[in-house]
Amino acid sequence: MPYATNGAVSQTPIEGGIEISEAQYKAAVNGMIAGRIVTIDGGFAVIDKPEPEPAPEPETPDPTPEELDAANVLTPARFRFMLALNGWEDVWAAAEDYLRAHDRPGYAQLVAQKAAANYRLSATLAFVAAMQPIIAQVAPDVDLSEDAIRAAWDDAKTVVLHV
Repeated sequence: MPYATNGAVSQTPIEGGIEISEAQYKAAVNGMIAGRIVTIDGGFAVIDKPEPEPAPEPETPDPTPEELDAANVLTPARFRFMLALNGWEDVWAAAEDYLRAHDRPGYAQLVAQKAAANYRLSATLAFVAAMQPIIAQVAPDVDLSEDAIRAAWDDAKTVVLHV
């Protein structure tokens, strides 16, 4: 008398197996040759192999603050575009003039930033935060909030410049 268990058939008793008929045994052998599998869950059956589960997508770690900062840059042309588009060039010039007259180390940092290949959002936000008292005097009605700067920054990163 033949026997079956999950994944196998035999002419002798199998541990955990069930007794099957000769016809079921032949169907199981033919099915296994064709790449099907034997199951006894819920009774004897020969079924197609289930599709393998897709491999899980590898987890992408969240970017570090340094990686985010490095990705949030504008070229000098895009930075100037952002200032002009938002009417901030006069505020920038006033802040630059103030630093030139009152804070030579701060002015030197600004000159170095302007000479750099790009502008970092984090440095720009820090500069604007430090210059808020001066900005409030020279441009009290200009919105230079972090949200406004971030929105303008994002626009400047994506606009097509014809230069």
